[in-house]
Amino acid sequence: MPDMPPEEHRLTPNTLPTPFSAEQIRAACAPGRSNTFRVDRPDAAPYLMQWEFVGGDDEGADSVRWTEALDGTRLEDRMTSRSRWIEFQGHASYPAGSTTIGTDTIEIPAGRFECWLYTTRSDDGEVTRAWFARNLPGPPVLVRSEAGGAVAFSSTLVRFADPRE
Repeated sequence: MPDMPPEEHRLTPNTLPTPFSAEQIRAACAPGRSNTFRVDRPDAAPYLMQWEFVGGDDEGADSVRWTEALDGTRLEDRMTSRSRWIEFQGHASYPAGSTTIGTDTIEIPAGRFECWLYTTRSDDGEVTRAWFARNLPGPPVLVRSEAGGAVAFSSTLVRFADPRE
């Protein structure tokens, strides 16, 4: 595995290469793939964000999302959406001038992952770190934003299911 994401993943000249291409994300997100993230914010009780791929084609994916309390109580109805694969890739397109890419190994509830770590610093001092598991094309397995020395937001992969495994 290369140390850094390949240059051909760069979407625009002012951004860094994304961890995965749209094609890699499409190949990894077969119907039935599901992700469960624990979301923590200082102004709300922690909750789980459930996300499942339910269909797709060469252009895009159909997915369902909903949130639950940590005890499993549904907080919102299931919402179906359609996104193009290139849009998923674009979510990980970070500005070159304020972002660095490194590598890291992390241990989270969903497992141990070798990651690319994207660190973005905003003009107001907020620092956001996104860990993308090298062997799991798709969203980051961990995101943490800090402002004023405190965690302002975190999203951690706690469960993952791939119907192809």
